[in-house]
Amino acid sequence: MIAPPAGQRPGGGANRRTETAPADARFTRMRPIADTERDASRSGHADAAVGASKARRDAFAVRQRLNAQASGSQQVLDYLGRFAARLKDLKDALGTRLAGGADHDVRAKLDAVSAEWARRHRATGGRLNNLLEAGDAGAAQRSFVVRGLNGRDGRRAEGETLTFYPSAAGARSATVYVDANLAARDLAARLKQGLAALGLDVRLDAHERIRFSVSESKWSSLEEGLRIRGGGVRFPAGQPQRPALGALPGVIEPSQWSVDDQDALHASLRRAMHAIRHVESACETAQRTLRDARRAASAAPAGHDAEWARATSAGVAESLASGRHFRDVAALNVAASGVRAARVRELLALR
Repeated sequence: MIAPPAGQRPGGGANRRTETAPADARFTRMRPIADTERDASRSGHADAAVGASKARRDAFAVRQRLNAQASGSQQVLDYLGRFAARLKDLKDALGTRLAGGADHDVRAKLDAVSAEWARRHRATGGRLNNLLEAGDAGAAQRSFVVRGLNGRDGRRAEGETLTFYPSAAGARSATVYVDANLAARDLAARLKQGLAALGLDVRLDAHERIRFSVSESKWSSLEEGLRIRGGGVRFPAGQPQRPALGALPGVIEPSQWSVDDQDALHASLRRAMHAIRHVESACETAQRTLRDARRAASAAPAGHDAEWARATSAGVAESLASGRHFRDVAALNVAASGVRAARVRELLALR
């Protein structure tokens, strides 16, 4: 019996051949299980390190914010203490003069009170406004009114486009369209939206008076430089005009006090006593804020330092043992985040 040619099956045709599968199709090359587990472990350690590092940064940011709040409250308290001392000196001098004493320093003490009040913005970092309300650094605002822009001025029969120039140069402007017969609340809302780009805030008070406010640091330049161009309804058309601004008084205005005669002495004494009560109330508020900030700062977590250190060191060691890839650099970056150079040198010296 003649054997069939190679590649043919018995009983098959001459053209039928047995296909031989390539070796790489018959066998799947498997990665060692140890390598796969090592990669998963390395990834888990890196993720844990990143998460712990973020928690540490978040905790640091919270503590930093609370410490800044406490520092600001202390700055306000220091100023209020100095101002209260000036007011009490003035009160004592006024009382002595009114009782027939020979205190000739009344005017000097009033000047000292006025000078201390004028230093309020700089001494508190812009935290304390003229209503003795404290806030963040630079948050103190100066409120004012603009003649021609009160609640009743919205109820004009004609609409008008108003263009506001915050300085005489007119480098930047804001345009607000005021509809006819606009309600006071709607007029305030329209102005608030349109003037926000100029750093102005607008609100309506209980008497339907539209109050504008600006940062105290910008008040002087705005008072001198503000110009408004209208359409002949509320403000003239053509060349922008300087409006009449009225700064709203604060709770204390020592520049308006007088010691020229007996009536003025009595009035100034009443005002000084009134001011002392306001300052004492503001001190109590600032002290509460300071206590709350310190309490919150002491209770805030310092960060997951021990947990972060364990997770990071294990992840870095595992990553470096497997070879050099980008993940190694990422792991080292997380580990070194926030570490001072001097500390690194100290640790290297231990090797």
